[in-house]
Amino acid sequence: EANSNLVKALEAQLEVLRQENEALQKDVEVLCTQQSQPGRRATSVIQERKLKEELEEVKQHLQTLTREKDATNKRLVAEVASVRKMEQAWLEQRERADKLDLDVKYYMSKAASALSESSALQGELESARAHAADAHQALHSQLQALREEPQAPQ
Repeated sequence: EANSNLVKALEAQLEVLRQENEALQKDVEVLCTQQSQPGRRATSVIQERKLKEELEEVKQHLQTLTREKDATNKRLVAEVASVRKMEQAWLEQRERADKLDLDVKYYMSKAASALSESSALQGELESARAHAADAHQALHSQLQALREEPQAPQ
């Protein structure tokens, strides 16, 4: 938008310079007709020379403004391309971040599931150990009882 405003300002300035140029050309024509009058010829020549110099300065200024406008347009095109590249890179990074978020959620659910399964297995293991200890105790008690029974003669 800044470039657009600059271009509009340069175009407006160009139009003003064109109008001034036309006015100067008309002044030159008037001076030419006045040259035919004696006494004003020297003054007319000086005025004409000044007007030509001023016209040349205006032309040079116009060329400078045109070069500045062209350079500004080139910078604008480069900046727009740069912004587009940055936007594309940002979108790619955003997509990558979204995918990574999904991956994190997936692996977190898998970890929670594995932790839950591990807790369930830990409970089963504790239960099995308790049953084994009870069975061991029962066997030990039965073995003790068998050892304590009087043995029949053979």
